[in-house]
Amino acid sequence: MSDTRYLAGHHAVVTGAGRGIGAAVAMELARLGANVTLMGRDQKRLDAQAEEVARAHKVETAGVKCDVGRPRRSEKRSRWRARPSAPRGCW
Repeated sequence: MSDTRYLAGHHAVVTGAGRGIGAAVAMELARLGANVTLMGRDQKRLDAQAEEVARAHKVETAGVKCDVGRPRRSEKRSRWRARPSAPRGCW
């Protein structure tokens, strides 16, 4: 398998990224070269996972505490710019 970084220069936002499938998706997107914002409800877990992803794949990451299941906050969330240099938090 080639080590092509198809997503280099792109940015991905992954919800539920602190563990399980979300964490695996974040890791795979980073392996393909994307910078990744990891979102979820546990800031400590997100920070640890973001650090692990960044260290493993040499990409920019950020962990952002955000409960995407709270519909009243979706308008504010949609204005939030998802990138590593964006503010920490989505509301």
